[in-house]
Amino acid sequence: MIPNISPCVRCGRPCRPGNSKNPNARPFRLSKKGLCGECAVTQFLLCDDMEPVRIGVLRNGVEVLREPAIQQQFAAILRVGGSELPAEDINWETVIEQWDLPFPKGLPDNQNR
Repeated sequence: MIPNISPCVRCGRPCRPGNSKNPNARPFRLSKKGLCGECAVTQFLLCDDMEPVRIGVLRNGVEVLREPAIQQQFAAILRVGGSELPAEDINWETVIEQWDLPFPKGLPDNQNR
């Protein structure tokens, strides 16, 4: 059986929506519609709480997200928060390619994926 596929509301890429099994998962929970994992990661990195990352990207370019140390630190954030987005599912090249795409108006901050 093929799971339902829904387009990401930001990039249009197909993603698999689902029901959250952990309402306490932070920073990401599954949802029935919303952002793909890569767009959710981008939105999270651009939020006010992540200002040091945003400043680092502005100073060094978005390519800094390729650095293994940054990816490992992000994976630790996901683990500690019980995120429903596994770190190994994040395609950092897609995050970098789509960094400058706009987010749709009315999308809540840190929309669930």
